[in-house]
Amino acid sequence: MTNDNENPESNIIKFPKNNPKVAIKIDNKAHEIRENIIFTENLCEALVVNMIHNMSENGMNVDGENFIRDTSVIIELVKSTIYRDLGMIHPLQELVETLTTVIKDNDGVAYDVDLEGLAKLLEEIDKPIDN
Repeated sequence: MTNDNENPESNIIKFPKNNPKVAIKIDNKAHEIRENIIFTENLCEALVVNMIHNMSENGMNVDGENFIRDTSVIIELVKSTIYRDLGMIHPLQELVETLTTVIKDNDGVAYDVDLEGLAKLLEEIDKPIDN
């Protein structure tokens, strides 16, 4: 008859002494996206604060509701521009692509914003939905 106390090592599980070489894959994409978002927020804030300061210094009312409303769109357009440069998507990018044309020639770069197209788009948005 064997007594468990005779061999105290009989109850010990021995683990391998050498660590198996397992390739650990770390996806840093989420971290990269987070860093890009933080960068975008900081750059956008610096640009817009400077713009608002300059506008205020030139006598514009920067406290009005309409100014704040207009500025909120500018902020999102600036973010969209930065995101595009970083290879990220922003919902306003498609709208900008639809409503603008850029023409490059020997004289430089010209642009056109389709304000009539924007007005038509806004009319379509305001139309009641027929059920």
